[in-house]
Amino acid sequence: GLFRTTDEAAALARLRALNPAAACFFTQGAQSAAIYADGQCWQAMPPKIEVVDTVGAGDTSLAGLLSSLMRQPQAGWGEHLRVALAAGAGACLAAGASPPSASVLQRLCGEVRFLGACPKLLRHKTDIGAIIKGLALRRDSLGALVFTEAERIFRVDRL
Repeated sequence: GLFRTTDEAAALARLRALNPAAACFFTQGAQSAAIYADGQCWQAMPPKIEVVDTVGAGDTSLAGLLSSLMRQPQAGWGEHLRVALAAGAGACLAAGASPPSASVLQRLCGEVRFLGACPKLLRHKTDIGAIIKGLALRRDSLGALVFTEAERIFRVDRL
């Protein structure tokens, strides 16, 4: 894998070294997600849903983020995070890694709840990550950190 650790700060510091100017998309499943970009942070809770299947939820969140970035480049990072969380939640509404329909996505976007200040973990003058370069960091269902790159998934167990 890319990095192997359960220490978020260590993993994100290593990721920071790859591209200090890139944005970072950090998800924690149903708990919350954050985007760190341009010296700011946006943190939100996904919509409350009745989960059918979580397979593909993380990938669908990343796809929602990338789709939002491509379709609405003028939108702010908060709106991109909203779409990412709605897409990931929508994927959990059906069995077998099913992306949500446009109408479901729109409805779920309205149910994303933004939170206060982001964790201090990534609050730096130049924030980090690599979603723009094709990398994303998230937690899997067992709580391990996972880096996703295009078609490859890197499970993060230890440095």
